[in-house]
Amino acid sequence: MIINFLSQQFIEACIDYKYLLDRGYYWESALNFVVSRYRLNKEQRNIMLRTIFSEKEIKSRLAKKVDPGDLTCVKLAIDGFNVLATVSTALLNLPLFLSLDGFVRDVTSLFRRIIKSQVIYTALYILILYLSRVKFENEVIFLYDAQVSGSGILALYTRMLMKNFNLKGKAHVVKRADKASILFREYVVASSDSVVIKLSEKVIDLAGIIINDLLMPVKIFDIEDVIRKV
Repeated sequence: MIINFLSQQFIEACIDYKYLLDRGYYWESALNFVVSRYRLNKEQRNIMLRTIFSEKEIKSRLAKKVDPGDLTCVKLAIDGFNVLATVSTALLNLPLFLSLDGFVRDVTSLFRRIIKSQVIYTALYILILYLSRVKFENEVIFLYDAQVSGSGILALYTRMLMKNFNLKGKAHVVKRADKASILFREYVVASSDSVVIKLSEKVIDLAGIIINDLLMPVKIFDIEDVIRKV
């Protein structure tokens, strides 16, 4: 559980970290320095890592981001476990953050626990239900990491649900979903993974869209508002 992440000390640490990033400091060096200076815990460090970026990086990411209203006009490649973990976090009523780059992210490091529970199947059902409700008619490709236990079963369940909801597409188990997703150059990639966003041509915050449209009122902490508390 995240404890005292909104303390004055943590807010000041976020401001310092953003300041250093904007002045060109390497993220890892800047993050380690700030964490050490303010004696932050592992959870607070993870929040900063996943939600705070330099203005240059933010502009680059926003330029690639597809608006929710354009969802039905594109072909989708979904970084499966990334998107489903975020939706699952919302279903479990655990902390979510709106990052400075506009993507909703979970920061609780519950990935392994979530994918071993039934909640990820509920998240998948909600995802596919949402695509059917917005009348998504283009091809959608789900990509699941092979090294994750149960990925084959989840891919099979995904194919069954897509067939039931008349969605065109496939579900693949691949060596690395983050790397495989960027190979689909004609597709918009659904992921909040920073590496995927950096390497993709177009991206969409599908988890954030679903949470805002179907699962509200889920509490989402806006990190920009947090920083402005000073």
